[in-house]
Amino acid sequence: MSIVRQGDLASADLVIQTSKPVTLNTGVTGSITIPSDGTGRSGDVSISSIGNVTLTKSRIESDTKDSDSGRNITFTSSRLVTLNQSQILSSISSTGTARNTNINTGEFTLLNGSSINSSTSASGDASGINLNVANTLNLYNSMLSASTSSSGKGGEITLNTGRLQLNNQSTISSNTTGIGNAGAVDITADAMALSQSSINSQSLGQGDSGTVKLDTNTLDLIDNAVISTAVSQSGTAGNLSITARDHINLQTGSQITSRSTGTGYAGTVEITG
Repeated sequence: MSIVRQGDLASADLVIQTSKPVTLNTGVTGSITIPSDGTGRSGDVSISSIGNVTLTKSRIESDTKDSDSGRNITFTSSRLVTLNQSQILSSISSTGTARNTNINTGEFTLLNGSSINSSTSASGDASGINLNVANTLNLYNSMLSASTSSSGKGGEITLNTGRLQLNNQSTISSNTTGIGNAGAVDITADAMALSQSSINSQSLGQGDSGTVKLDTNTLDLIDNAVISTAVSQSGTAGNLSITARDHINLQTGSQITSRSTGTGYAGTVEITG
């Protein structure tokens, strides 16, 4: 199944279910938008395939601008889901509360500036980002991000995968620039490898940064890779917890740290085997 579009696609509830591969290519500026501009909820997006799912130069966005709850964005495939120069966005700009972005797949790859982002700029809480990837979750110059710039709580990022690989300036992050607290980052994987990449939670405002919790057998940090929590103003940095049952390997300037450059306190760092 293929959807090719140069303009925008708008839908209240979008459901795609097929036994064939799914390809979405909406052009450089195209998007699938599920908005809530007035009264009423934004719609669900559900894409399910036995085959591969590929998004190229595409954007899927759920935007809540009223008091109702936002809805879920869900991808399900037993094989490979690929985002190439593509974005999945969930945003809150009101008192409404977002739901979740859920990816359930055999393998998941983000390439060339792709991102999954959850954000709130109001009192409503941002959505969570939940990824369950049986084999490998691979980010290459791409990002998973949850943020708040107001009083709403930032979304939590929860990942479960066989192997996590971050390369070439990739980032998994939760952050706050407002009074709302950033969400937690919780990752479970058999093996984790970061090269020139980072996993972090930071506060640039009054809110606290989130906790970062990693559970793995092996953790390899290469070429200035960083795992951190941080604050730069009055917020408190979240605690950082790492369980690595086999080994932790840090090379070439890589760091594991919690720090404060403001009036707030740094968090604790706990590493166990």
